Amino acid sequence: MALVAAERALCAFCFCIAQLALASGAAAQNIAIVISEDTPSYRNVADTVRRLVTQQAPPTVKLFTLPAEGLLVGEREILNADFYSIAIAVGARAAGILADLRVKPPVLNTFIPRSLYERLPQHDTPGRNSAIYLEQPLSRHLELARLLLPGKTRLGFVYGRQSDYYWAELERQGKTKEFSLVAEMVTRSSDLGPALRRIFSHADFLLVLPDAELFNRTTIPKLMLSSYHSRRPVIAFSATLVKSGALAAVFSSPDNLARHIAEVVLKLQSDGKFVLPPPQYPIYWSVSVNRQVANALGLSVAPDQELHATLSRMAEVDR
Repeated sequence: MALVAAERALCAFCFCIAQLALASGAAAQNIAIVISEDTPSYRNVADTVRRLVTQQAPPTVKLFTLPAEGLLVGEREILNADFYSIAIAVGARAAGILADLRVKPPVLNTFIPRSLYERLPQHDTPGRNSAIYLEQPLSRHLELARLLLPGKTRLGFVYGRQSDYYWAELERQGKTKEFSLVAEMVTRSSDLGPALRRIFSHADFLLVLPDAELFNRTTIPKLMLSSYHSRRPVIAFSATLVKSGALAAVFSSPDNLARHIAEVVLKLQSDGKFVLPPPQYPIYWSVSVNRQVANALGLSVAPDQELHATLSRMAEVDR
């Protein structure tokens, strides 16, 4: 009964949004923000994008937040009519649902790893589908490792079905930057522990990239424990992993990504054509170092701001 009530609530919510969209006038002024889950974190992203856009856009521009689940319980027609000029997918689930529904407006996929975006149907349709990736460029991760771990050239990488996209690119860039790649594929989370032990016995450090099947709330403590026992540091893609025990990360916060999304939307609205730019990495980003881990490893590490400035000056070879 609770599930039925929740579905009815979502339907009613989406129906109200549709009526507001109709009442707001021309579809070219309406923007849909489709969130993967109706949670505070996704809501915060949607609210931040709305606030930043409405501060600069004409008052006729209307932004509406739609839970992705609502599109699966009978309200998909909202995005197949002329209500919206663009749909912004926030998170992998929203991106997957919009791709499967083949909605009418162009779709800007956000908060999604490049590896997952590359698998979406119609991801290679220029102007109609694009993305602001979740992670930073691979070159920036590798340059961070070079700065923090001079002379450490054996790059460890464990990947699964979601992250196998990165393997060939890491091998290519690793050779360019004189890293030797020690990689292993893991198809079951239960095999992660033994794979990490093998990798840490041969690699100088481990690079962790987005893969929710491999690295999640259950497995991250095991990853960090293995890193600690082997004294092999982890270079990661999120501030959360740094807090959990990774040595460092280059990452974009939700506010960073929301700012980038808003700037793209404002540019599209200003142009009036709503032809999406090519997929891109986040332009706003930070560096975070776990100083306790660095001290335990005997590393002398520059301040985060200095590391950011150094990395900003380095050319990105995988744009």
